[in-house]
Amino acid sequence: MGVPSDDLLLRDYLSFRPSLRVSGRLYALRKALELFKEVSGCVSLSEVLEKYRGGNDLHKALQLFVSRLEGEGLKPKTILFYYWLLTSFLEFHDIDCSKANKKVKKPKKTIARIDKIPDIAMLQKMIYASKSRRLRMLIQLLAQTGLRLNEALQLRVSYIDFENNLIRLPGIICKNGKPREIPIIRELRESLQNYIKQNNLQPNSYLFPNEEDPSKPWRKKSVYDRWYVTLERIGLNERDDVGYMLHPHTLRKFFKTRLEMANVNRLLIMSWMGHDLGTQGAYFYPSQKDIEREVRKMEEALTIFGPIQSSEVQDLHSRVKQLEDMIARMLRQYAIWHPEDVTVPTPYGDMNYEEAIKRYLKGEIDLVGGIFPKTSREAKEILDMIRREKLKNKRRH
Repeated sequence: MGVPSDDLLLRDYLSFRPSLRVSGRLYALRKALELFKEVSGCVSLSEVLEKYRGGNDLHKALQLFVSRLEGEGLKPKTILFYYWLLTSFLEFHDIDCSKANKKVKKPKKTIARIDKIPDIAMLQKMIYASKSRRLRMLIQLLAQTGLRLNEALQLRVSYIDFENNLIRLPGIICKNGKPREIPIIRELRESLQNYIKQNNLQPNSYLFPNEEDPSKPWRKKSVYDRWYVTLERIGLNERDDVGYMLHPHTLRKFFKTRLEMANVNRLLIMSWMGHDLGTQGAYFYPSQKDIEREVRKMEEALTIFGPIQSSEVQDLHSRVKQLEDMIARMLRQYAIWHPEDVTVPTPYGDMNYEEAIKRYLKGEIDLVGGIFPKTSREAKEILDMIRREKLKNKRRH
């Protein structure tokens, strides 16, 4: 029998941890394995496994691995994640890392940031202030389901069971690799149905598709860019020494906190969030009536907007939206005429309109509707208009 290829060894491991098939984690795993081959002086994973089968000098190679990652300027949390990916792979292939782990000097975790858990009023403010339909839907979904951001971005329309009011997550997109079901409250159900209809999404579509390539999910970096621009706009951009105090994961904490305060069964909450129930879970089998009772508590605890608004209020919102669109068109035209005078907030600080669009085309920032372009093509057209205006001004003077 021949020596197994790298792809075969990787496939075997992924069958053990299918949750790592998600693109971002798979990239991290491949990077960790390639780097370890390099520091070990090996050309294949089979050679790596053969070299360290007896544990000889494994700690030295692992220490080199950690040092290289530190040299890249990665944060301790990221380095520890790469280290876990590597040692998990080695352990799966019968390489004992326990003794080596004790000798390796790993970076200490940084001080945890102080999270700010949003209340209902803050969530309303964030959703109303967002110029992005996708971000509005994402904020509501995270807050009312407790999904992790990665799980939400990997959601397909077909995972939503409107008939039974459930989101059915396959194990491949879950952090622990185990499938789970999450109830949908009425308010979220209506929002999801409207969103899917407005965006003409098909059953196999991602719920949050990439604007440039709908066959791929919305990029995480793009989500964070739009999230922080929205926070800047409404004055909720508080930071501590580590980073923003209000970030997407705080919506998961909002979900748990609201349900705990409403006395929803704790094991059900953990199950919906994808946490390990341990021994308790092995003996926990609530009836359908028990679950329905807890979902009614969930409904009351997680409702963000309350009863459906009257037609007068809906009409007022429609008129406000028309005015916002008109103002955005006027501001965009002014920005094209005077790009140096229009300053816009970005994750990298305030910058003028022209510079912001150039950064957008380089993929460094993600702009949000209104006076900003929605596509690369539109951005290039705006830059052309700005250049023509500058040329006209030079000729006048």
